[in-house]
Amino acid sequence: GWRDWTAPWAAYRTEIDEAIDLGGGRVFVLFHDFARLKGTTEELNQTPANIWTVRDGKIARAEFYPDWRDAPEQALEAAGLTE
Repeated sequence: GWRDWTAPWAAYRTEIDEAIDLGGGRVFVLFHDFARLKGTTEELNQTPANIWTVRDGKIARAEFYPDWRDAPEQALEAAGLTE
């Protein structure tokens, strides 16, 4: 799946902004993705969040939230970080 996702990009990188241990094998990660499509010069930027669940040293579940800057409530609520 990851190869399919990155296939149209000439360049793609991820920078982690923050990782928060939620306990129970869950980690909430805020990051930036930077990408440039093949044949273009413009770099795209997005700020997704993920919640990774790790069991026995392997990723057992991944939850994806498209943009933690524009709509952080959904990701924060899923992570249990809202009051």
